[in-house]
Amino acid sequence: VFDGNFTGGYAFTSHGNNSGKAIGVVNLPLIADTLAVRLVAYDEHRGGYINNVPGTFVRQSTDAGIHYAGYVNNVPGPPTLLNSVSNNNLVGNAINPLTYDGVRAGALWKLNEDWNVLLMQQFQDMDEEGVFYSTPYSSGTGSQAVKLPDLSVQLYNPSYDHDRFQNTALTVNGRIGALNFVYSGAYLVRNTDQIQDS
Repeated sequence: VFDGNFTGGYAFTSHGNNSGKAIGVVNLPLIADTLAVRLVAYDEHRGGYINNVPGTFVRQSTDAGIHYAGYVNNVPGPPTLLNSVSNNNLVGNAINPLTYDGVRAGALWKLNEDWNVLLMQQFQDMDEEGVFYSTPYSSGTGSQAVKLPDLSVQLYNPSYDHDRFQNTALTVNGRIGALNFVYSGAYLVRNTDQIQDS
């Protein structure tokens, strides 16, 4: 049968940005009682609530991993070697928004009273920025560490997760005499690009 609906939503995030979503669905019969398709499209945005606050990280001579920064015998190298870094270019509020966008299409073919075939195709794009945790203290050790505000971090590198996939699925239902026959298979292609600063 022909059918369709639309759903929308809006949400408030405490100490953060607001969120919203929209989902549309339509069912289209192409051949009466034989072939129909269903299309679904969705978009959801979740507001961020983690703040990246200003900070400066300084390498110490007692740092066990200092040699990775170009130090020799725990002694700083040439003057051109920076042993401190600031996160001023990444400071911001609500740095962790999350967005889902996707479409799904399905086709159901009724061959006869005993057999039908369902083919599904889905695409989704997820874009996540920032991190979803907070840290109670700033970077550094000992007296260098200071208490941070709630829902705060000090990130010195970009953090994100971009996740895209497409999935093709086939289901065949049938009956042979007294036996039921079911085949279900899918093929997934997924690409993930992720950087996290911890």
